[in-house]
Amino acid sequence: MVCGALDGLSVHFLMPRKKKHPCPRCGSTKTIPIKYGMPSPALALKASEGKLILGGCCILNDSPDTHCTECEYEWLGDPVKREKEFGPFELPER
Repeated sequence: MVCGALDGLSVHFLMPRKKKHPCPRCGSTKTIPIKYGMPSPALALKASEGKLILGGCCILNDSPDTHCTECEYEWLGDPVKREKEFGPFELPER
């Protein structure tokens, strides 16, 4: 698990979005990303406009990264690909 605030520092996690994938539950392509970490004012504005979901400050390996606006289902696109791109989401030893 990685949290958005470590030792008083704000960390913002963005997952890359290349194309919209259809919802695995209803098939709709009306999906928006879920962003984690301390939101910037620009991200907070996009969330208030319904363009993304703020997922909180903590992210787990299986935290969803996509939200369907039709049926409200949330899912993780491809955890294996995400781990290859970003590495494992673990806190360093203290």
